[in-house]
Formats: sequence, C-alpha cells, structure tokens
Amino acid sequence: MTKKEKSTKDKENKPVKKSILKYFLYGFAILILILIFLGYLFLRTPSEKIEFVIIDKINGNVEINQDNTWILAKEGVILEKTDKIRTNSGNITLNINNGIFLYLEPNSEVEIQEILKENINIKLNKGSSWTKFVNVLGIETYEVETPNAVAIVRGTEFKVTFKNNSTELITTEGKVNFTDENNNSILVGKYVKYSVDSKGLKKEELTIEDKKEILKNKKIILENLKKARL
Repeated sequence: MTKKEKSTKDKENKPVKKSILKYFLYGFAILILILIFLGYLFLRTPSEKIEFVIIDKINGNVEINQDNTWILAKEGVILEKTDKIRTNSGNITLNINNGIFLYLEPNSEVEIQEILKENINIKLNKGSSWTKFVNVLGIETYEVETPNAVAIVRGTEFKVTFKNNSTELITTEGKVNFTDENNNSILVGKYVKYSVDSKGLKKEELTIEDKKEILKNKKIILENLKKARL
C-alpha cells in the first residue's frame, strides 16, 4: 500500500471513529444523568414520609399528655402516636412534616391516633381545629375524627368543630368527604358548611361569625407558614 493510499484510508476512518466516540460520549452522559436522577429520588424519599408532628407555635396555657401525664406544652416538642393536646385558655399550631398545619382554638382537645405516610388520623374530642395543607406529596389520606363523624381529605383547607354532641365542618378550599356515625357520606365543596348530630347530616348557611372566623384563621395559618419557611 502506497503512502498516498494509506493517507486516503486514514481520512476515511477518522469520521467513523469520531462518530463512534461522539455517540459513546452521548450515551455515557445520559447514563450519568439517569444515575443522578435515581440517586436524587432515593435520597429524597425518606424526607417525604410522614414521620413527625412538631409543636410549631403556642399562645397561652396549653398542655400535652405523654405517658399519661399532663405537662405544659413547649414549642419544638415532637409528638408521637397516642399523645394528647388540650389548649385550655390558649391555642396551638402543629406542624405535620411541613405538609400540614393544624391549628387548635382555645378549649380544644385532640389525640394523635396515627402518623403514617399512608394515613394521618387526628381525633378531635372537643373544640375546634383548623387544617391547612401546604404540601400533599406522599400524603394519601388525612382524617379528622370526632365522636360522631369523620372528615377525610387529601389536600385542602377546612375547619372541624365538636361541641354539644354535634360536629360541624366548614370547607374553604378543595373538597372534604364528610361521614356520620351511620356511614352516611357527602362530598363538601368550597365555602360550604355541614353539621352532624343525632338527626344525621345537615347543610347549613355560613354566618357572619363563620366568615370572620375563616379570615382570622387564614391569617394565623399564613403567619405560621412564613415562620416555617424561615
């Protein structure tokens, strides 16, 4: 083979080699990106699980019951399953894994019945609770239960009150599945009020006081959201 022929053949092979190298680099880069993405998902998953309830903010006299003993509540305390909270003359905001904020009005009492990724269950024994979802990622169901009703949601904003053997629900965002103790159920939409008593489910009109309460609670939740982001 002459030098001229060899030079011509090398020139023909160079584009082929460059093309193979280019595709190899592209494939390698794609593989690295896939591995980075899978690593991100793997590392991110644990932080999205529903694992804690933290006392975010307290005003006034609030107590918690851990190990069958009532003690004064303190901000930053982590609550566990079966723990109870009573607000007495104060109020409290609970932060559930930075995904749900639960605000309890004065003279309220709740019990944490379940804290799992699949289900969060809060038992309202008396008083009023206001729930605000800020992140539904990883949360399948959230329940607020009272002695005669249960509200089940996945991402919304609503208030539940239990007093005088009657449960009252006000929904301000999204929809809430509201069920009485006889398993009669209704889907309650935005800015709608329902109650459950011995006569069953009943739709009611929002009063001026209800609307004032909605605005007040929205402001409280907004302030707590700002604090949580900081």
